[in-house]
Amino acid sequence: MLVSYNKICEYIEQGLILAPMENVNKGDDVNPASIDLRLGNSIRTEKRHEYPEFIKLYEKENIKTDEIILHDNEPYYMEPGEFLLANTAEMFKMCNHLAAEFKLKSSAARNALGHLLAGWIDPGFHDATLTLEYVNHSRFNHLGIKPGMKCGQIVIWETEAVPDDQSYAVKGQYNGQRGATGSKGIR
Repeated sequence: MLVSYNKICEYIEQGLILAPMENVNKGDDVNPASIDLRLGNSIRTEKRHEYPEFIKLYEKENIKTDEIILHDNEPYYMEPGEFLLANTAEMFKMCNHLAAEFKLKSSAARNALGHLLAGWIDPGFHDATLTLEYVNHSRFNHLGIKPGMKCGQIVIWETEAVPDDQSYAVKGQYNGQRGATGSKGIR
């Protein structure tokens, strides 16, 4: 079942979704059926190569990236077609009966910012920021992003409780991540 405003507020107050909860302003950040998230200060940009790279995903190879730490109000301008990883400012603390999904804000999408489809948050994902996969779909414009800006939203789903030994807390490979985190390989 999709969770709406009253239940979202209850879960925030109980500390079952985000930590620390004081980072979420219920008046500005909680929508009828989602929570707005803000951009953190870590981005990873794809390294430029003189020749094309061939990444073997089946061998757990990764796109090579450079980390950039942005300072308050320091924008980063994405070039047309650029791909980068970014992180949310919010830390997640998902209990075993809640899952969530990251969705881009429509105003950002209408300006050609895209988010790839890896925004699922399993029950048990905890003590970690969410890594976002952004693409500038504009053909001609550089898109500015900066820490603290609204970068998207999550919708929350109530699920049947996942057994502790089957939750992301035990099986996940990205718990505890801070900042934009590159791939740890497809399992």
